[in-house]
Amino acid sequence: MSLKLNRSASALQSFTFDISSDADLSDAKPIDGWSFGILYIPSNFDGTELKFHVSDAVTGTFLPVVDPLTGSDLAYTVAASRACPIPPEVFGASWLKLESVTDQATTDTVITAQFKG
Repeated sequence: MSLKLNRSASALQSFTFDISSDADLSDAKPIDGWSFGILYIPSNFDGTELKFHVSDAVTGTFLPVVDPLTGSDLAYTVAASRACPIPPEVFGASWLKLESVTDQATTDTVITAQFKG
């Protein structure tokens, strides 16, 4: 017996994470109930690395997600004009912020994210 997972097109949500110039942390977005996601890194992104911070409440303390294999903060090497999957480790949380390891030097950056199922 096999199990088939059916996903409808309506089970898709888009958000934007805003990282202001001279800042490194985005605003918070709700991710409770989603299982997968992808980030679309815009052409004006100055950084080379993203980290992920999670919390159980929008007003709570946002903690960095730790790589279970290394014990270090989970970080992805990214580049402008690329797509990057959101790590599955974040989806046990209710809220997500993105951290650009380097401050956005020249302009505010808006990273679009899509979440599914």
